[in-house]
Amino acid sequence: MSYWGKIIGGATGYALGGPLGAILGVAAGHAVDEIGNESATAVATVEDKKKSVAFTIAVVALAAKMAKADGHVSELEIAEFNRLFQVDPGEEANVRWVFERARHSHAGPEAYAQQIAAMFRDEPEVLEELMEALFLIARADGAASAAEIDYLRRIADIFGLETTCFKRVCAEHLA
Repeated sequence: MSYWGKIIGGATGYALGGPLGAILGVAAGHAVDEIGNESATAVATVEDKKKSVAFTIAVVALAAKMAKADGHVSELEIAEFNRLFQVDPGEEANVRWVFERARHSHAGPEAYAQQIAAMFRDEPEVLEELMEALFLIARADGAASAAEIDYLRRIADIFGLETTCFKRVCAEHLA
């Protein structure tokens, strides 16, 4: 099932409530679509789908803002994003749309990072894997800049990753 119609519809939520407005708007719209089936399984499925949609939006936004952290987005960074986050061919235009909206937004990455941190509070390995992906995007067009490292440090702090973890991921990806 494709979620991107709901994501694009979330643009209204974004306009009214910023990044979290978009996430909540999409999740609420998706829940309304699913509300016809009220069994416990359906409720769990709706929750899983809401989490998946929110995670997808937040990851695309964090990647876009990572690519923009040094002031410009290169085709190499976009290619690295596409390599890391393989998207169904029919959804590429929609992912690009979300990526472009996040890239041009003046809002910082904090709301997206906080959303992901809350979703995966008990799964630090997911947060660390996402940090590693962001590091790969940062260095896709050569060495990561100081602005990109600062961005990564802010995200790691929001994710609650320890300094030793951040330094280890830095050493692995920036050596």
